[in-house]
Amino acid sequence: MARGTHPTSLANLSVPQLRYGEPKRQRNISITDTGWQNLKELAQEHEISLADMLERIARKDLKIVS
Repeated sequence: MARGTHPTSLANLSVPQLRYGEPKRQRNISITDTGWQNLKELAQEHEISLADMLERIARKDLKIVS
Protein backbone atom coordinates (compact mmCIF):
# COMPACT_ATOMS: atom_id res chain seq x y z
CA MET A 1 0.00 0.00 0.00
CA ALA A 2 1.33 3.39 -0.92
CA ARG A 3 2.29 5.78 1.82
CA GLY A 4 -0.63 7.98 2.86
CA THR A 5 -3.25 5.79 1.18
CA HIS A 6 -6.22 4.89 3.35
CA PRO A 7 -7.63 1.34 2.86
CA THR A 8 -11.22 2.55 2.59
CA SER A 9 -10.22 4.98 -0.14
CA LEU A 10 -9.06 2.03 -2.24
CA ALA A 11 -12.32 0.15 -1.54
CA ASN A 12 -14.31 3.09 -2.91
CA LEU A 13 -12.55 2.69 -6.26
CA SER A 14 -13.99 -0.78 -6.89
CA VAL A 15 -16.97 -1.23 -9.20
CA PRO A 16 -20.15 -1.63 -7.13
CA GLN A 17 -22.15 -4.85 -7.45
CA LEU A 18 -25.56 -4.53 -9.06
CA ARG A 19 -27.95 -5.75 -6.39
CA TYR A 20 -30.88 -6.25 -8.77
CA GLY A 21 -28.96 -7.02 -11.97
CA GLU A 22 -29.45 -3.55 -13.40
CA PRO A 23 -28.12 -0.10 -12.51
CA LYS A 24 -30.24 2.28 -10.47
CA ARG A 25 -31.19 5.62 -11.98
CA GLN A 26 -32.00 8.80 -10.11
CA ARG A 27 -35.72 9.60 -10.01
CA ASN A 28 -37.73 12.53 -8.73
CA ILE A 29 -40.99 12.32 -6.79
CA SER A 30 -43.26 14.89 -5.20
CA ILE A 31 -44.28 14.14 -1.64
CA THR A 32 -45.31 16.14 1.42
CA ASP A 33 -42.85 16.74 4.24
CA THR A 34 -44.96 14.53 6.50
CA GLY A 35 -45.01 11.70 3.97
CA TRP A 36 -41.25 11.97 3.46
CA GLN A 37 -40.58 11.90 7.20
CA ASN A 38 -42.83 8.86 7.62
CA LEU A 39 -41.02 7.04 4.80
CA LYS A 40 -37.63 7.80 6.38
CA GLU A 41 -38.83 6.52 9.76
CA LEU A 42 -40.23 3.35 8.19
CA ALA A 43 -36.93 2.70 6.42
CA GLN A 44 -35.05 3.19 9.70
CA GLU A 45 -37.39 0.71 11.43
CA HIS A 46 -36.45 -1.87 8.78
CA GLU A 47 -32.77 -0.85 9.00
CA ILE A 48 -32.52 -0.21 5.27
CA SER A 49 -32.06 2.88 3.16
CA LEU A 50 -35.10 4.73 1.89
CA ALA A 51 -34.08 3.99 -1.71
CA ASP A 52 -33.75 0.28 -0.97
CA MET A 53 -37.09 0.23 0.84
CA LEU A 54 -38.84 1.81 -2.17
CA GLU A 55 -37.08 -0.64 -4.51
CA ARG A 56 -38.22 -3.59 -2.40
CA ILE A 57 -41.81 -2.32 -2.28
CA ALA A 58 -41.82 -1.80 -6.06
CA ARG A 59 -40.48 -5.34 -6.59
CA LYS A 60 -43.08 -6.73 -4.17
CA ASP A 61 -40.32 -8.03 -1.89
CA LEU A 62 -41.55 -5.88 1.01
CA LYS A 63 -45.19 -5.38 1.88
CA ILE A 64 -46.50 -2.56 4.02
CA VAL A 65 -49.34 -3.62 6.29
CA SER A 66 -51.24 -1.04 8.30
